[in-house]
Amino acid sequence: MQTPPTPLRRPRILAGAGLVMAMALGAGCGSVPPRDKLDGPPGKTYQSARAPGAYAQCVTPRWRAITVVSGAPVVETVPGANGSLRMTLKVDGAISRVLEVLPEGRGATVRYWNNSIDLGSGTPTSVKAIEECLV
Repeated sequence: MQTPPTPLRRPRILAGAGLVMAMALGAGCGSVPPRDKLDGPPGKTYQSARAPGAYAQCVTPRWRAITVVSGAPVVETVPGANGSLRMTLKVDGAISRVLEVLPEGRGATVRYWNNSIDLGSGTPTSVKAIEECLV
């Protein structure tokens, strides 16, 4: 007859299983590239006379100059296929705005996603920057 496990061994087994589960979940999340919350259609789509690189050079300093309650906004630009760009505006580590800038003729199509709540009235500074850089 086999003896039942002692109460001290069960927690070790459960803790070990929990650790393996956490590692598996962490590994799965780390290996999947972030989608930047682009599962739905863009909130707005614009046409720009500027090529994607020139457009990004215009928007980046404007986004970096945005005043936020804590810290400073972080702007990341990642090149994509065929000269496209993906720009993200992060506030406190969370993605707030996303732009996908796609080459089109001599200019670009700019697709915009807003992943945060805008408080206050008027057009947010981030959207003003997007619109000012179209020409």
